[in-house]
Amino acid sequence: MEPAEQMAVVRRERNGKLFKIKSLIPGWVFKVFEKIMFYLMEHVSRKLDEQAPSFSYEDIWKRVVEKSPKNEKEIPGAFSDWDNTVRKGKRGTYLSTPDPEIFKKYFRELVKKAKSEYKKDMIFFFAWNEWAESGYLEPDEQFGYSYLENIRDVLVELDEFPEYP
Repeated sequence: MEPAEQMAVVRRERNGKLFKIKSLIPGWVFKVFEKIMFYLMEHVSRKLDEQAPSFSYEDIWKRVVEKSPKNEKEIPGAFSDWDNTVRKGKRGTYLSTPDPEIFKKYFRELVKKAKSEYKKDMIFFFAWNEWAESGYLEPDEQFGYSYLENIRDVLVELDEFPEYP
């Protein structure tokens, strides 16, 4: 019997509970994985909250909006959040209390500034889907669609929302 057929049989026997397929994988693989995950959850994640420096979400947004272009080539940039402690541990940094309403307030100012000072009709966004550093602009369980809705609302309010035929 081919591996795919074996898995199909296991799926039928287990009523669709795919996690039961682990019986096809050697037990030592799961033991090693469990030890690694236990270590990470118990030691690394607890230390990240205690030791990694954090910065105020609103303070960073204020700095972004206060920045002036140094030359005509610069393009303003926006973000939804930042947290690189997953990659850098206690050497990383994260923003405390990201908030879609604070984002909306400062994004509105940035759109105005892009037009008036930067003389641009674009804003770079960090990053569309950088989940590892909390820089994503996609719906999530905590905020739903609020960041996307706030961008739309600001662009509509300022008459900058693109029209499509």
